[in-house]
Amino acid sequence: MKKIISSITGLAMVFAFVVAPAMAASVAVDGATIAVSSNLESASADYTLAVLVNGTVTPDASATMTFTFGTALDASSVVFGDADIIINSTDTIGAGGTDQTVAAAAGDAIWGFTISNTVVTITAPTVNMPALTDNTYIVVKIGTNATGGSNQIINSAAGTNVVTVGGTMSASQLAAVVFTSAANSSISVTATIQPILTFALGTNTLALGDLTAGVVTSANTTVTVATNATSGYTATVVNTSAGLANGGGTNDGSNTDDEVEPVGASTTGATLDGYTDTTEAYGFRMYGGHANTVTFGTDVDAFSAGVKADKTYQPLSNSGVTAISYSNPTASTATNVEIAVNSAATTPAGSYSDTLTFVVSGNF
Repeated sequence: MKKIISSITGLAMVFAFVVAPAMAASVAVDGATIAVSSNLESASADYTLAVLVNGTVTPDASATMTFTFGTALDASSVVFGDADIIINSTDTIGAGGTDQTVAAAAGDAIWGFTISNTVVTITAPTVNMPALTDNTYIVVKIGTNATGGSNQIINSAAGTNVVTVGGTMSASQLAAVVFTSAANSSISVTATIQPILTFALGTNTLALGDLTAGVVTSANTTVTVATNATSGYTATVVNTSAGLANGGGTNDGSNTDDEVEPVGASTTGATLDGYTDTTEAYGFRMYGGHANTVTFGTDVDAFSAGVKADKTYQPLSNSGVTAISYSNPTASTATNVEIAVNSAATTPAGSYSDTLTFVVSGNF
């Protein structure tokens, strides 16, 4: 009897050994990370979960990997369409990896994705599971960072939320994310840039010397401006008399009083090319720099050079004339200003003078 019992026992031992299940293909992982688009408590955020694979392995069909949050989130609006699963990524955000087909349940070459307020679960395909490569990442994106994703997870309250990686696919790993209150989540940086407007004249004196009737005489200087005004600056010029005057005179179109008539007052044009000794003309032009070529012509040379017909002069006025209107901030830029005079044979002898005042305003 003992022998029979012994034989039966031996057979039982052999039978048990033969049907023992094979070891599952477990994925060894070297670490886990979690990144969120906002660490603000109770804020909507995109999540990126990643685990580093150690060794090349093909997981078992329908094996699961879970990400369990120590503190509940609000994932009630998230569905599988808000998730990407990427394998064999070279980093924790999915670079160089292969996007997988994702559905609510695993299938042929399809990964399953489910989520609750505490657990994210991914399930390997039921068949045709691709191999995972050593030293690469499995990356799970949840939210608008996923292709076609539109719903986000709502963060938990302030504090450290520990995430445990588990499931049948791999050994347990830990990761953590810290959520902060609104008061502690941001740094307010302030600075002030003071308005800048600088202005300088190249010289304060223009001496035209002795005038000869019918010969245009000119003199030049510069107006240099720098400003950080959003809409640039405007420069106007004002003279203190009605023209270049010998102690008096009036702007009456006469070539015989003690005042050289301004350009445009007794003439029909504003260029001084071809003027004779029968007509007075006194005006200014801006060129180069920020000069308006529509107002002052296209020539960027002084009167003594270039094409005289391309130089347009404007009359001066004691009520002010716009010299420059520039619409952008600018570094220090010089614009040329030219004063030109043509006297007539009947212009009275005397010492003629005028004072021009430039007023520059920043358009802040």
